[in-house]
Amino acid sequence: MRFGLFPLSILMIGAASCASLSSTSAPEKIPLPITALLVGDSIMGGNLGVYLEKTLGEMPNVKVVRHFRVSSGLSGLHEFQWAEATHDYIRKTRADILIVYFGANDSLAQKVYSENRFASYPSPEFEDQYAMKVRLFLKVTAPYVKKVYWIGQPAVAHPEFTVKYPVLNRIYAQECAQVPNAVFIETWKWTSVENKYVPSLPDKSGTVGPVKWDPVHHTPHGGRMLGELILDRIATDVALQLPWPPAPAVPANETVARPGK
Repeated sequence: MRFGLFPLSILMIGAASCASLSSTSAPEKIPLPITALLVGDSIMGGNLGVYLEKTLGEMPNVKVVRHFRVSSGLSGLHEFQWAEATHDYIRKTRADILIVYFGANDSLAQKVYSENRFASYPSPEFEDQYAMKVRLFLKVTAPYVKKVYWIGQPAVAHPEFTVKYPVLNRIYAQECAQVPNAVFIETWKWTSVENKYVPSLPDKSGTVGPVKWDPVHHTPHGGRMLGELILDRIATDVALQLPWPPAPAVPANETVARPGK
């Protein structure tokens, strides 16, 4: 399998739609051992990423590598180029699965590379530019791993992000649906009731606690609660030995139920 770094300007021009999701019978689970690569912004660097790294790392035959950058994303507002970097991380780690978390920083604006300017939210151009960047990221990562899991944005108690996050989630879902081995993990429904943010939720032990310590970042309890559900979804595809009874299998790009629902 051949790898190489891609100049971002070339990739942005050449980004194309990935192959359509084909309808096939459910494959067998990805066997162990595996290497899981986790990438993202401060959420992946915070309590959610810490929980995922620790819990996966304690499972037999699972190696975990986590990379994060605070105040980063795919929008072009930030100097760090995640598409190129993640491609290189996959090459170096020989990752089997990739777990991705971006969003809050990307909701601000989108750089239009061809014209060296920015597209602001809300606008069709903002959505088109971001969809192209998500598509690019998948284009240079998905072919080199067995599965990509793109974690969606959860519900929040923030007037700006409450409007923006569903737009980002729609983009993640539509782009993942075009890539056979990409799965969008929707978290909004796990953290809301009647589309309203729920500030306290139970984890698998039944303990109820606060989900976030500010409008964006998770508490240790919130990282554990959300991480448990994310691992439930991943375990429907990967032969993970979860430290709790497995959730029922779900079709690709659908979610497992939130505790109590």
